[in-house]
Amino acid sequence: MITIDGDFGIGTKEVDILSRADKRILKLLLKRDMYPMEMARELGMNEQTLYYHIKKLKRSGFIVESKRALVGGIKTTYFSLASKAFLIRIGEFSRVTLSKSVPKILDGFVKNGRLDALVIVGSPVSHGKFGNVSRDIESVSDLSMFLGHFAYSGLATVRDTNVRDASKNMIVVGGPAVNTVMEKLNAHLKIHFDRKWNIVAKKTYAHEDVGIVVRARNPWNKSAHVLVLAGRSYRGTRSAVVALVKHFDELTGANVVRGYDRDSDGVIDEVKILE
Repeated sequence: MITIDGDFGIGTKEVDILSRADKRILKLLLKRDMYPMEMARELGMNEQTLYYHIKKLKRSGFIVESKRALVGGIKTTYFSLASKAFLIRIGEFSRVTLSKSVPKILDGFVKNGRLDALVIVGSPVSHGKFGNVSRDIESVSDLSMFLGHFAYSGLATVRDTNVRDASKNMIVVGGPAVNTVMEKLNAHLKIHFDRKWNIVAKKTYAHEDVGIVVRARNPWNKSAHVLVLAGRSYRGTRSAVVALVKHFDELTGANVVRGYDRDSDGVIDEVKILE
């Protein structure tokens, strides 16, 4: 397992194979730190069974004890994810063969096998004038794997709060409510978000699973470009990323897409291009 922490440090560790119950616990902890009884109640799981999985996930390095606090007069241990992202490697690494054909929508973003752009995602802690928290790390992981087909280096991700120079090529992930760079870009885009975070294109869209894929000139440097993958919520942003990954050859650079959970696992895995 490769773990990527909040400052994008990298570490490795041998782990046991994750069960369905393990994955449900990890998804739950994406929301916030929780204590075992609370997790058992949320998941409808026997508390003893939950403790077994907690011990396994802690031993494997997926979760850590985050704090101790009184709950109902009893001192209780809270748990959190050990990292904001995990990559699982099966077998030994082998040489990667890059795709020779870079999609038109990524033209200029990839040069000589290197990503020539900042990938900017909203901070996972409360920030900006809206005080919101980004939940787009899973989508960024999928985006990074997709970009890895065309670029073997330069695949760094930056939090919006750490961006000091917005004049470069940028791939901006997340809507204006959670990404401060997107908030500033919004007024410059043909397809944009209104004050209620509805998407305004030929039509207006208010559904949580709707997102946009927009390529445009960087308003702060006309020789650079931006690629926006954003939604009203993290589900809409997920829809935009899935559209890029699965349907990049159908995108015009000014698209509205809607995501669907085809296999009913709670994760958007397919999209329809609406505009």
